[in-house]
Amino acid sequence: MLAATPTPTPAPGGFVEGKLAIGAQRGADLADDVPAPGNTSAVGEHALVIRSRAGAAELKEIKTDEQGQYRVALPAGDYVLELKDSRARHASPRAPAIQRAFTVTANETVRVDMQVPVDIREMR
Repeated sequence: MLAATPTPTPAPGGFVEGKLAIGAQRGADLADDVPAPGNTSAVGEHALVIRSRAGAAELKEIKTDEQGQYRVALPAGDYVLELKDSRARHASPRAPAIQRAFTVTANETVRVDMQVPVDIREMR
């Protein structure tokens, strides 16, 4: 009789969730119809990349919903969340890549919100 080979049990994981928002970097004239500094709003659907913190390998690509919200299950570990196109249309080309480091713990949810700086001078 052959003994069945046990199937490895995956390491327990958790979730990462959050919101991606945009915000102006400098003051605006009232007639500009753009957010004032410190104000943020949802940005619609955008791609985010989850990388391992150690090797920076791209592990998963996810999309936000129309309100900029996202939620994804991950194995426990250390990660970096990055806006896939951080040089997107209204993002400042002088801004560094938009990244946030986080740690997923088994059976827990970690919240990672991101704000994309917007240079309103480039929106005109």
